[in-house]
Amino acid sequence: MNLKEKSPHQISGCGDQHSSCSCEGEDLLETVVGLTGLPREMITEELESILQKAGRSTENLTLDDLRFAMMSYLNALDTDLVPPGDQIHH
Repeated sequence: MNLKEKSPHQISGCGDQHSSCSCEGEDLLETVVGLTGLPREMITEELESILQKAGRSTENLTLDDLRFAMMSYLNALDTDLVPPGDQIHH
């Protein structure tokens, strides 16, 4: 079974399929990077940059930290790429 065929819970010790993902820190980062199917080095650097801008560390990263960082990133994209007046308000 290759990485793309595995569920998030089958990678990096994230528990079984019936429990929530319990991996944290570097294990969580590696799980997310692996699930993208994209070049590992590029995605790792991008995620680390996103986390840093959101004030989060990979060392003690939790799923909530990752969610916060990704929402911050998406909000920044919304602000930067969409013309004023057309922005999505959350």
